[in-house]
Amino acid sequence: IVRAVDGTGTRSSSSNSTCVTTIGAQVPSFQYIRRATVVSDNAALVTIYVDTSVNIASYKILRSPTAAGQYETVGSVPASGNPFISFTDNSVPVGIRSYYYKSIAVDSCGNDVFSSQHGRTIHVEVTANNNLTNTLDWNDYEIWLGGVDHYNVYREVDGITTPAPIASIPFGQALTFKDNISNLTYTSGKFCYYIEAVEGPGNTFGFRETSLSNLGCAIQTPMVFIPNSFHPDGLNKL
Repeated sequence: IVRAVDGTGTRSSSSNSTCVTTIGAQVPSFQYIRRATVVSDNAALVTIYVDTSVNIASYKILRSPTAAGQYETVGSVPASGNPFISFTDNSVPVGIRSYYYKSIAVDSCGNDVFSSQHGRTIHVEVTANNNLTNTLDWNDYEIWLGGVDHYNVYREVDGITTPAPIASIPFGQALTFKDNISNLTYTSGKFCYYIEAVEGPGNTFGFRETSLSNLGCAIQTPMVFIPNSFHPDGLNKL
């Protein structure tokens, strides 16, 4: 209604009333991070399954070093009608620690309307022991609807990666592995490893995903030093 009021404030006149019904922005029924995985020394890839039946303008990608936050926005992906969206975070030091990612749906009014669960990348650390073994330690992947079924361990020696995992660790066991490299003494001494998490059955969306860790390396101290040159005058005389 519109109400007119005279200068004294004692008399007024009101118009008729007119009503309109607004349509509120719809909220997605789901938004699921399929996986968060390391793809290079300084990059992680986040893949998200989204509800395309509602009008969403974009999806914000958030990152945090801890589950509790604080999360910072590291990018945005416009909605395109494709139920699968992905974002590559190209400035994250995945070799230092694991990171948590979330996505938030933003409606056409610019409001945050729905948040996904978090996805946590895997970080592996490698320690060279003095008994010709290397110890690997890593964190659990989080969070899949199917849970983690097992972890595969891959080894790289002198830049060549084993085509098959050297070990498979069932979920629920300690997140550590000791690699005996006593039969690999004729190498440069640099050993690198990465972990592959494999999702278990039971995902309500029907996915079976994998996630890769960073490449963790360690240097084994040589057991014998063999000179590759000599001096005719015998400078190394006893």
